Amino acid sequence: MRNFILLCLFTVLCGWGVAIAQEGDVPTIDFDGEQYLKYKKSIDSLNVDLEWKEIRDGLYINKKGEIGFIGMEVAPNATIIMYQTTFWDGEETPLKAIVDTLTFSKLGGSDFGAFYKDKNHIYHAFATTDGANFSYYDEADYKTFKVLNDSYAIDKDHVHHMRFGLMDKADPKTFKSLFYKDRYYAKDKNNYYIEDRELKGMDLNIDGIEEIIPLLDKL
Repeated sequence: MRNFILLCLFTVLCGWGVAIAQEGDVPTIDFDGEQYLKYKKSIDSLNVDLEWKEIRDGLYINKKGEIGFIGMEVAPNATIIMYQTTFWDGEETPLKAIVDTLTFSKLGGSDFGAFYKDKNHIYHAFATTDGANFSYYDEADYKTFKVLNDSYAIDKDHVHHMRFGLMDKADPKTFKSLFYKDRYYAKDKNNYYIEDRELKGMDLNIDGIEEIIPLLDKL
């Protein structure tokens, strides 16, 4: 959706004297504070005109029948609500061509990262400063995929992190996790982890890790 909006506003922004450079097929924009507020006003106006309405769990539909996943573009002086209407899959596949809105629901997670599903697919989303990154998640085994907590999910073959996705070296059969002092830690038969990162070598000397390892070993 961001690409679509930027292209729609190209002429208007030129009229404001905004510096615009071409990157691929989409203009990139260099805003100062006042220009960014004008940009925000235009995006907000377009969103109102499109009459976005929530279906559920961050999935929206507008008056044109487009499906969008909500996110926020964050700048120092403003925050803009954005709707991602196409997948970033190289083909700009519309969400409405893939997502089954009747069965779409959130499995677990937070703005940091979350997983969703419908009757056909698992989906992955995480926030960026440019808005949401929402994708169909082919790395998951649909039938056995299960969310453990706000940081991890597993299926019969893999462990998955809520923000960073596939943890390809983690063993799902022996994987166990722990929430301690506002962070998630985990272990399997081969490694210890802090969030998605393996703790090896000098990592095991990080301040505070000596408290965590015995707790993980008790799991």
